[in-house]
Amino acid sequence: YDLDHILPIAVYPTNELWNLVPSEPQFNSRQKRDRLPTSERLEIARPHLERTYQRYESASKLAAVLSEDAALRFSRIQLDTTFAVRLASSVVALVEEVAALRNLARF
Repeated sequence: YDLDHILPIAVYPTNELWNLVPSEPQFNSRQKRDRLPTSERLEIARPHLERTYQRYESASKLAAVLSEDAALRFSRIQLDTTFAVRLASSVVALVEEVAALRNLARF
């Protein structure tokens, strides 16, 4: 696996940890590229995002970075037992908003 940007750098230039998730290299280079997922794909991805953020939280150094990055981008998110779930929902909402505002190609 490689790390991939949920919101591609060409669309939303940030390397914040919430925007970096494990991805199969073939999927990223052949299917996703610099496009955003459709609403349906985002809903399928939501539990995967939750698990990824939970894994980041379980590593002390990554947890601190994830918390800081999430606080900068999503000011209402608090660190508690549902942090990963709420962060995944916030990321999905942000992707939807960026896609709608910029009328971007989706896959």
